[in-house]
Amino acid sequence: MKRTFFKSSLLTLVSGVLIMASGCQTGDGIFLKEQPYSLNEIRRAIGIISGKPRKVSDNQREILTAYFSRKPTEGFDPNTAKERLYVHFWILGERRPYDIRVIVMSEARSGGEYTEVGEDINMSKKISNELNEKLVQSQDGSNIIDSFRPF
Repeated sequence: MKRTFFKSSLLTLVSGVLIMASGCQTGDGIFLKEQPYSLNEIRRAIGIISGKPRKVSDNQREILTAYFSRKPTEGFDPNTAKERLYVHFWILGERRPYDIRVIVMSEARSGGEYTEVGEDINMSKKISNELNEKLVQSQDGSNIIDSFRPF
């Protein structure tokens, strides 16, 4: 009796942990943890990979990119496309090292309006990898004194 109770309890615990782990994955985006770069370097790298932002928060730590297509095409019109994507960047933390959260959201056109379909985790991974590469490249060419502001 004790062995079956233990086995069923263990099975319940493991399945609960797996459900929680998979549930936490959706909507959370990809995190680039403990990035040692300055806010300006992070914002510059985001601008390089995503272009001019559509919206920036007052403290400039939350950035929404312009709409784009899943496949790079010329003549993409975000107001008439069947599907459009955008990236939501968060720069988290009060000071270095910062965490950066990246979520690529998908919207679909139904009728005349767009509705959010959800997160595209594969695109989120791709964009976060591009951002990480740009940050590393920016650090390679900088001087250590450039990172500090004495005044």
